[in-house]
Amino acid sequence: MIEIDEQTERWKPVPGFGGWYDVSDMGRMRLSRARGNIRVSHHILKLFKKSGYLCVNLSYAGRKKMWYIHRLVLETFRGPCPPEMEAIHIDEDRLNNSLRNLKWGTHKENMGMPLARRRNSKAAKLCYQNPEARKKTSASHPVGKSGYRGVVRNGRGWQATIKVDGRMIHIGRFDSARLAALAWDRHVRKHKLPRMTNRGLGLFGPPV
Repeated sequence: MIEIDEQTERWKPVPGFGGWYDVSDMGRMRLSRARGNIRVSHHILKLFKKSGYLCVNLSYAGRKKMWYIHRLVLETFRGPCPPEMEAIHIDEDRLNNSLRNLKWGTHKENMGMPLARRRNSKAAKLCYQNPEARKKTSASHPVGKSGYRGVVRNGRGWQATIKVDGRMIHIGRFDSARLAALAWDRHVRKHKLPRMTNRGLGLFGPPV
């Protein structure tokens, strides 16, 4: 998951639930416990995954329904979804539901692939179609015990690091090796470093 600073995290009531639920700009959900009209405590809700997205079950007025966190964040902080628009994860990480990583966009925009991603997807397809090529490519760009490049175990989490000009850069600490690998890839693309990404090596699985 993303790192959360509770001092700067912003919370807002989710529209349409009578003030019973709040969502934060970092993608967390909480139940507002109340006594009469006075809120006395908050309870952070447990999220679950469905189709790769984080979700939550909310009950109100006798009805229980599943909601996607990314849509709750956008609808609460940015307003209702405009016609013919859908939620977009800017960094393509479905688990990163921070407000700065979300926006409303068209389906064409959501399905569009940046040049760097197209190149990486092509390399990944070649790796999966040709096992010998994949073996050779992986040998040229070794991965660690985590199964990804630039990712190592750090206590109960996973650390993403990269060495540039003899200096070790700590990108961040994450709850899973996959999230750390995604962050490592983003860092490589952002700074245009001459590295083959984890996605380019096909380490996230075959492109779909």
